Amino acid sequence: MRQLFPDEMTIWFTTALDNFGNPIFSAPVHIKGRYEKVNEIQFGQGLTFVSDSRYISNQPMTHPDYGQVSAIALGTWNNGPDEAGVESDTIKGFNEVSNVSGRSTIWEVIK
Repeated sequence: MRQLFPDEMTIWFTTALDNFGNPIFSAPVHIKGRYEKVNEIQFGQGLTFVSDSRYISNQPMTHPDYGQVSAIALGTWNNGPDEAGVESDTIKGFNEVSNVSGRSTIWEVIK
C-alpha cells in the first residue's frame, strides 16, 4: 500500500525582515508530506496557477506568530533555505483544506 505522506520536507517561516527588506528565516521545521510534480493547479475557489510542484502535508504549514510558510524544500535541511537552493518568493499559492468531518486538515503549497 502506498503511503499518503512518504516524503521528508523542510519548511521555514519569515520571522522578520533585515535592513534591506530580505526575510530572516526561522529555524527549519521538518515534516512528512507528499511532493508532486505538476503543470497546473486549480484551487477550490476557481483560481488556476501554472506551477511545477505541489507540496501536501497533514502537518501544519502555518505558525501562530509568523503566519504561513514562506519557503519549502524537499528533503531534510538543517540550515536556511539558501542551503537547499530555495528562494522564498517562489511560493505561488497556499491552501488549507479541512476534510468533511473537520477532524483533519491538509495544507497545500505550490511553487
